[in-house]
Amino acid sequence: RDPRWSQAHDELEDVLDDDTGISAMLEAIITDAETRDPAVIADAFAHTKVIDGVTKLLDWISPSRPITDPGALRLSDIEPAAAALGLRAAGARTLPATGDLHGHTAIADGITYVQSMWHLDPLAAWWRALLDTDVLELTASRVRPGRASQRWRTEPTPPLDVASEVAALVISD
Repeated sequence: RDPRWSQAHDELEDVLDDDTGISAMLEAIITDAETRDPAVIADAFAHTKVIDGVTKLLDWISPSRPITDPGALRLSDIEPAAAALGLRAAGARTLPATGDLHGHTAIADGITYVQSMWHLDPLAAWWRALLDTDVLELTASRVRPGRASQRWRTEPTPPLDVASEVAALVISD
């Protein structure tokens, strides 16, 4: 509904229609990716923070952790969950008076303080992606490893289909 999305879409269409070769370059990249060994791609995904952090998060959650009513992490659990993603963040009922304030977020001493996990965009996007791909599942009061987490823990590298979907969802979010 935001007009900027229409503008961005129109600009992307212009780039793709441009005859300077950008479309051909994108097509070559896609073709190249389709010919790569899936094990190499899975290994590359495994070295990204978004995918590498999943095992850390699953280990921390296992067998389950309490959540808040809207299906979010409790304030005290934001720090370890964010750390699994490589972020320095902490939940806080009251934001520090010093530092860089942004609504429900404050950055002080290199730590991002938030009043809800939903205010830490990378963590919120990752959480939604893990729920959408069944890596995590929610009950009325807890989060626990989901159906897709079994493969994540038993295969030598993260399952490529799930890892690529998680990465795509995080990027698109």
